[in-house]
Amino acid sequence: MAARDTSMASAAGSLHPTHDNGGDGTGLYMQDEHMNGRHINGLHINDVTLIRGDNILQRHITHHIAPGNMTVVTGPNGCGKSSLLRAVAGRLELPSGEFASGGLPGGSIHCNVPIIYVGHADGLSPVLDGRSNLANWAAINNVPAHPAAIDEAVTEFKASGFARLPVAMLSRGQRRRIALCRLLIGAPGALWLLDEPNVGLDSAAMDRLDDAIARHLNNGGMVLAATHLPLGPKPDKDTGKTHPAVQHLALQHFALADHGALADHGAQS
Repeated sequence: MAARDTSMASAAGSLHPTHDNGGDGTGLYMQDEHMNGRHINGLHINDVTLIRGDNILQRHITHHIAPGNMTVVTGPNGCGKSSLLRAVAGRLELPSGEFASGGLPGGSIHCNVPIIYVGHADGLSPVLDGRSNLANWAAINNVPAHPAAIDEAVTEFKASGFARLPVAMLSRGQRRRIALCRLLIGAPGALWLLDEPNVGLDSAAMDRLDDAIARHLNNGGMVLAATHLPLGPKPDKDTGKTHPAVQHLALQHFALADHGALADHGAQS
């Protein structure tokens, strides 16, 4: 399997999780800026294969996101969208790649900024209130989030009215809004990994998330999102063209699912 160290720094370019809430919740990760002496700018995915069990979901994914840009990953259920985000977050081990490109080895993912991952689960403690959840997340991840920064985040997502209630009392959409507040108290230039982030949100909350993404891109941040719903800066009203900072990565089912094929492509059980 490819050498992606998700527990500590063992080589240049490896990923350093500072905190992982477990499951598919939210985590913050750090990555090195250099790979074999080469400066890494933005997110580089090079010749990546995605595997779930004995199934090859995708092969030869190569993609780059530059600062200030967003990629929306689309495709049918089960094609590997969430797996790709988990791989970038260091939660999914990669098989060895085959091709080197631009000085980066095959089967590699490298990024030079902090990564904030919001998965399907919200990663919130049900016994704590929303503000305490945010404060704890910031403290564990060494994020300098003063109470004023938390105030600003919960105000942005219109969560002030329920941010002091135990999370167990909140609706699905309210929990999601608290979880998304982490994006606003994290590093300004971070890579946001968003897995179906607007599921459970009402239309007003979706608009606020879109606005937050637009500001993040304008400030040099990056977004990699998997979604079935519209997300991010709106298309041009007159032409209907996609916002210039937004690109799409369309995945389809990869019909290869036998154990022998895994051995052929460097994966070992």
